[in-house]
Amino acid sequence: MDVEQVLQDKAGGLAPGKVVTVILGGGSLQMPDGKVVRRDVEQERQFGIQPGHRYVLFLSRQQEADFYTYDKSWELTNGKAVPNSPDDAVRAGKGTSRFAGMPEASFVDAMRSAVSGGRR
Repeated sequence: MDVEQVLQDKAGGLAPGKVVTVILGGGSLQMPDGKVVRRDVEQERQFGIQPGHRYVLFLSRQQEADFYTYDKSWELTNGKAVPNSPDDAVRAGKGTSRFAGMPEASFVDAMRSAVSGGRR
């Protein structure tokens, strides 16, 4: 993924313009005996990451292998923040999300403030 800006990076390694590897959960695997194992495929279709889209990602760095794992995200689309994780989508559906639909600049500022205070 291409990094546009960094809101917080305690582990170091992120910088605007850098390309990083992010491991996303879910998918299908065919075992040697032919059996297909699937994990979180339906959820990944609904809340996946799409090339060419913009997101605020919450990542965890795996320093021993120099990659990041994906915790959750919000998509930035049409100038607004859209939940892209199941828990945030549920809150938005119930009308209890204070972030869903927030203008992009305000959302990024709110996330920067939240992570600097240690909250997600």
